[in-house]
Amino acid sequence: MKRIILSLCLILIGMGAGFTLAGYDRPHNQDLRLNLPKKLVSEYDTILRAARRNDCEGEDFVILLAIRMAEAGRAGREFGVLHPRAIDTDLDTQAGWAAATVVKNRARWIAAGRQGEYIDFLWNRYCPPAAHPLNTHWGPNVKYWIARIEGE
Repeated sequence: MKRIILSLCLILIGMGAGFTLAGYDRPHNQDLRLNLPKKLVSEYDTILRAARRNDCEGEDFVILLAIRMAEAGRAGREFGVLHPRAIDTDLDTQAGWAAATVVKNRARWIAAGRQGEYIDFLWNRYCPPAAHPLNTHWGPNVKYWIARIEGE
């Protein structure tokens, strides 16, 4: 009972902050913060602001959080974004670039006919397996974190 009340309180707080999971088809996870690792909880508000600026919401926001955990980059490379204007900046800039990448590639995937899973489409652009042997782990890692964040 206490967990339900806590969940409802967190949902109401999230609603008050204006965050929605528009288009998100997993209503059993009303507040993602319940399943986040401690590291991500402290960064959540910054990542959320960057996501909002880039219209990254719903499932794409979950992917953004999963990318943060999979990349686990140091300061200035939190999301693994290596563009010259994003590298060695800060969490907000890295999150913004990553959010824009997730959103733009979602549109590309839709335009290409939604072939295969979106996360695999994104994987081939965000962290192409052919570019480096370690990149072969990116897709499975992001999928793992998506499931963990969703509480599955």
